[in-house]
Amino acid sequence: MKKIISLFLGKLAFILDRCRNKIVILYLRLRYPNCKITFSSYIENGCNIKCTTKSKLKIKNSIISKGTCIVADHGGNIEINDTFIGRNCVIVAREKITIAANCQIAEMVVIRDQNHKFNDSHLTIAEQGFTVSPIEIGDNVWLAAKSTILAGSVIGNNTVVGANAVVRGKLDCNSVYVGVPAKKVKIQS
Repeated sequence: MKKIISLFLGKLAFILDRCRNKIVILYLRLRYPNCKITFSSYIENGCNIKCTTKSKLKIKNSIISKGTCIVADHGGNIEINDTFIGRNCVIVAREKITIAANCQIAEMVVIRDQNHKFNDSHLTIAEQGFTVSPIEIGDNVWLAAKSTILAGSVIGNNTVVGANAVVRGKLDCNSVYVGVPAKKVKIQS
């Protein structure tokens, strides 16, 4: 009897969680008209997802883990396709971030397409605004824990970025990159 009750409660919890997920997606789609999230995506509790006016956000068949912050801001566009995003990641676009299919993004990865300006010492950094440059992440890319992807970066298909690496610029396809700044250490076969 205990086994039957346990199975029933497990199935009930699963059904309630799936219902909660659909309600969250529906809420985001209603709150942000330019937010397109497929119901086949899964968003864990505790995520912060925003798509401000004139911005666009598209999440298709993806899993967004707890604590992750995704913000399309100031006209920025974010597109995430068939990807797993680990806990406590930050993805913020003022221009454009594209994440292609079959990517694995580990916990605490940061992807930002903007940098603060800081050249004028007569103004505060906040007053100087931003520079922006789009980011493209290809198919089947693994971004290991705590890696950082800076504005203007392009990561080729089938590439691995090691833990704590900082990516700036173009990374070749079928390669492994590690370090600060990220350097190629291996070509995948």
